[in-house]
Amino acid sequence: MKQPLKRHIVLQPISREHHQSLLLCWKIKKGLDKDVSITRISAYLKAVWESDIKPHFKKEEVYVFPILGADHPLVGRALMEHEQLEILFDKKQYSRDELFEISSFLERHIRFEERTLFTEIQRVATKENWTLLAEQNQGEDCEMHWDDKFWAS
Repeated sequence: MKQPLKRHIVLQPISREHHQSLLLCWKIKKGLDKDVSITRISAYLKAVWESDIKPHFKKEEVYVFPILGADHPLVGRALMEHEQLEILFDKKQYSRDELFEISSFLERHIRFEERTLFTEIQRVATKENWTLLAEQNQGEDCEMHWDDKFWAS
């Protein structure tokens, strides 16, 4: 059995945001499995993108990724995936296949960041890096309220 990854305390809020995004992926797939209308799923996806994921990407790009540096191949991969996800999220309308693609790609991206990128960041980060990141990572964790629980219907 795999041991859970030990996350530095300063990265824990970002990992909790990743967990919320993994829940989004699960909710999309659950909605698709239940033949929930694309409109209902899409409305939720767009709201989460704007309120949670887009600001999360910005936080990572400005405060987390610089710990490794812009030329690091893992950072390059993460930035490329952020760009690809932004293109997928920014569509006006989605098909069932596109919703499934977004949820699958986002899940793979999060797993990469958690298992590979953050592990490398923890390996090389200095005390100064952790201090700066802690100062920028203030705020409370919260899950967005959404009345239409399509994944549970």
